[in-house]
Amino acid sequence: TADLLTLLDESWARREPRRPYEVYLKVCYDLSRDVREGLAEYSVPVEVSSQLLEYQSTAVRTLARRIMTKQGTMLGDVVGLGKTLTAIAVALMLRDEHGYMPLVVCPKNLVTMWKEHFEAYNLYGQVVPYSTAHRDLPTMRRYAFVIVDESHTLRNDERRDYKAVQEYIHAFDSKTLLLTATPYNIRFRDVANQLSLYIDDDDD
Repeated sequence: TADLLTLLDESWARREPRRPYEVYLKVCYDLSRDVREGLAEYSVPVEVSSQLLEYQSTAVRTLARRIMTKQGTMLGDVVGLGKTLTAIAVALMLRDEHGYMPLVVCPKNLVTMWKEHFEAYNLYGQVVPYSTAHRDLPTMRRYAFVIVDESHTLRNDERRDYKAVQEYIHAFDSKTLLLTATPYNIRFRDVANQLSLYIDDDDD
């Protein structure tokens, strides 16, 4: 019918190909969806808003959106750009919006820093070092939100701590935020293994 032909002509399946610029705009629109919707849906918690730069505020809302819609995400920034503060802001946002309390898994030398941040921002969470994760996580209660700091440490899926963290996240269906300055080391599998902490191998 004429109506159907009109619908087809207005869709991506039209007879005349779209101009490359229009395809480019469509790709940009889709890739920026989490940013646009995150900015519209979430507000940065007042406890931390004055300490965040504009790019961090945007990141906080984008990360929160991805965590809630895609189960998790990775924040890969170079050293010194404020990944920890950004993660704290995300934790505060998810606590206020969804009642999530955070569990942080990190290298042993960062445990004290994370505990100090929790105390400073009244976050009632738990911090577990990689070195004891295999022992602590199987007996720990459910935390709906897990922050994996220095996640590149877990790029090898044969490690004992890797399996403990992965099993915990999958067992409790926890939302996950990976923090790393070096997501990619030698192999593409380095990144895939980190994402597999919260994504099943057969998931799309």
